[in-house]
Amino acid sequence: MSTKISELKTGARRAAIERAEKQYKLHCDVYDTADRKAQATTTIAGALLAADLGFVARLSETPSPFALAMLIVITVALGC
Repeated sequence: MSTKISELKTGARRAAIERAEKQYKLHCDVYDTADRKAQATTTIAGALLAADLGFVARLSETPSPFALAMLIVITVALGC
C-alpha cells in the first residue's frame, strides 16, 4: 500500500513540475513578445522626438502660442 502512495506522490510531483515548466515557457514567450514590441515603440518614439526637437530649433524667436502648445503636447506624448 505504501508503494502505491509513493507512486502517486511521485506522479503528482512530476505533473506539477511539467505544469510549472509549461507555465514558465508561456511567461517567457509573453515577456519576449512584450520586450520586442517595447523596443520597436521606443525606437519610433525616439526618432519622432528627435524630429520634434529639430523642429523646435527652427522656430522663430516669437512662435505663436498654438505652436508652442502643440510642441509641448507632442513632446510630452512622445516622452510618455
